[in-house]
Amino acid sequence: MTAVAYKLPEQYWGIELTKCLQGNALDVYQRMSDKDCCDYEKLKEALMKEYKLTEGGFRTRFCRWWCKPNKPLKEFSYRLEQYFDG
Repeated sequence: MTAVAYKLPEQYWGIELTKCLQGNALDVYQRMSDKDCCDYEKLKEALMKEYKLTEGGFRTRFCRWWCKPNKPLKEFSYRLEQYFDG
């Protein structure tokens, strides 16, 4: 994370993150209260919820994964490995 690399205090992480937002992510930010939108943890939580990066969302994605026809199993196993590491 850039904020860590630049040794930015955590209280500014939310503000720095907002500089990168666009599209739907920016809409999520704009719907938040003034107090919450600058709080990194609350902003991260709102974005993760919006993009279904929750336990339930990951469970659904995992259950939909399958080996595509005409693709090697090695590729599928690599995708699964990346999924679990991500």
